[in-house]
Amino acid sequence: MIPTTNLDSSVAHGARSGKTRLPADLAEFFVFVRLPTRGHPRREKPGRVFRTIATLFAFTALFALLVSIPAFLLLRSLIGLRFCIDVEGGTFLVLSVTVGPLVEELLFRAGLRSARWTMCGMPALIALFAQGWQSPLAIAAVTSVALLIDVAIRRRMGAEAEAILRWRRGRAFLARYPLIVRGYALAFALVHIINYVSDPAIGWRAGLVVFAVSSQLVLGLVLSFLRLRFGLGTSILAHCVWNGLVNIVDAIVG
Repeated sequence: MIPTTNLDSSVAHGARSGKTRLPADLAEFFVFVRLPTRGHPRREKPGRVFRTIATLFAFTALFALLVSIPAFLLLRSLIGLRFCIDVEGGTFLVLSVTVGPLVEELLFRAGLRSARWTMCGMPALIALFAQGWQSPLAIAAVTSVALLIDVAIRRRMGAEAEAILRWRRGRAFLARYPLIVRGYALAFALVHIINYVSDPAIGWRAGLVVFAVSSQLVLGLVLSFLRLRFGLGTSILAHCVWNGLVNIVDAIVG
């Protein structure tokens, strides 16, 4: 059984009582990573939301500095890994802080509150984004057939039996919810592999490129946390800001 209690007060109490030296926002995020829950969207003052985003962005940046960037530099020497997108073009800059975050949030996090959309709609959209129309068409066809069969079965049930079935399905979805959240965060990270190319003669070592997107995995978990705690609009805005900051740093560092 997945707990659905609000973890914010307990984490904050732990921070005040000296049980943890982590900022309360970061401590709550680590609890979420260990056991993702849907919870309930919170209406917070803008300053509180900004503090949470800033804290989690600082953690993500630190992770990138200590893990992801060294991994990229190592992979560059081992397999000739390099970034394959023209980041100097104005089109990329505009898309990366507007359309890109919007599309990715709709693909990977918009449906995290809906079991039906999470299990049926989002996989088809991700396939459309990554592979073209054939795969999502096949997914949509199989899903439609399964839903029609399900409707036919439920129509033969009595009201009480159908209610029990819905309850069991809901509990099964919640029991697997941590895997769902982590799975979509991982998919978000893996999609970014297309931003890199490597020496075609390296063979199996090309699989090492997954370590180059480790910071995207952390970012995916951060954005999932923001989406579930503060709403989809917050995660979209945060994603836009993050990409903008990355572009600024890249322009400064060169």
